[in-house]
Amino acid sequence: MKQKYELEPTDSQHHTLNFTSKACNLVENALFDAYKGALETKEWETSPPNLNILFKGIAFETRGKYPGIFDGVDLTAIKYACCCFLIRVSDGKKIERVSNDFMYQTYGSRVKIEHGRIHLPKVGRVQLVGISFSTKIENLGIVTVSKKNNKWFIEFES
Repeated sequence: MKQKYELEPTDSQHHTLNFTSKACNLVENALFDAYKGALETKEWETSPPNLNILFKGIAFETRGKYPGIFDGVDLTAIKYACCCFLIRVSDGKKIERVSNDFMYQTYGSRVKIEHGRIHLPKVGRVQLVGISFSTKIENLGIVTVSKKNNKWFIEFES
């Protein structure tokens, strides 16, 4: 069952959430550009590159181009963005440039809810709106953090 809650981050947590989402989107857009470029070459048809190696290299290269944005960012979220992109490509799904600057995903095994707060890697314990103080949830599955109308939300399946 999917659940969605509003987050009430502190100013520093808000800053970290923004940087994490921007870093993920920078990497995904770099992967998109590389993928589109690779499809346009004739070499792709005769000898497709190992996409996993290609994408890891691009993610590393992107981190080097924008070092300030990646400081203090949950790198597992970046890795997850690469994996999701790779899965979409291998499944033949339509690949598009990322336009949403305020969203990222991470593995729920790294996230837990207790005492009315959710612990997000590198962000810390963020207050949840509308959840009981006694609620405790671990291993949330895929956790999506997003921003809409200047409010942060978290969605997960438990």
